[in-house]
Amino acid sequence: TVDSAGVVRQCVRSAGLTWMPILHCASAKKSKAEHHWVVGLTGAQLMCILCKGDDKYPATLPRPVLTALPLAMPLACSEPAEPQLEAQRIAAMVELDEYRLAATEAGLGEEETAEHTMRLVTKIDSLALKLFQTANKT
Repeated sequence: TVDSAGVVRQCVRSAGLTWMPILHCASAKKSKAEHHWVVGLTGAQLMCILCKGDDKYPATLPRPVLTALPLAMPLACSEPAEPQLEAQRIAAMVELDEYRLAATEAGLGEEETAEHTMRLVTKIDSLALKLFQTANKT
């Protein structure tokens, strides 16, 4: 969902069907008079149409151009030295939880899911190590 402030949220089933913010579109605005019309979401990008001026809806002619915004989870504090790494780590943890839930619901065993699970766990560990490294530098 997208609210009037431009915060995009995803429903996370593994966290009890809570809505987690995954992007704040206001940070991608170049002026106050524009907003983003959300079309879709991929694993790492929000696909949208940029509406300029007082237009509430995108124009249909000429055909609007899709814009891809990278997902950047808004964090409540600026404590981490690398907020992008922390946001990537949280997103990977949510993806792992969602994958495990979907695999359980589909009746898949550990043999079928081991490779993808290991890839996600490795990504989470790698991001955690990078965060430790940057924390030790400061």
